[in-house]
Amino acid sequence: MSNDLARFLAGSPERRELLTHLRKRPGSPAELADDLSLSRRSIQRHLGQFVERGWATKSGGTYRLTTSVTASSTNTRPT
Repeated sequence: MSNDLARFLAGSPERRELLTHLRKRPGSPAELADDLSLSRRSIQRHLGQFVERGWATKSGGTYRLTTSVTASSTNTRPT
């Protein structure tokens, strides 16, 4: 994992939690906020960052991970 990627993921436990959740099931910002007990605003900000990085796509209001997200980028185990 690159240092930039590690810093990005380490900078927010919410990002890691959202990535892990999206691996299991795509969803809308409202659904994801409810599922993860996070604010919709935070979810939307993180999703925007994931889209910018090419990790997620949006279709019909639903976000899903792309194939460019590798298993190592969603590893949430502490190091």
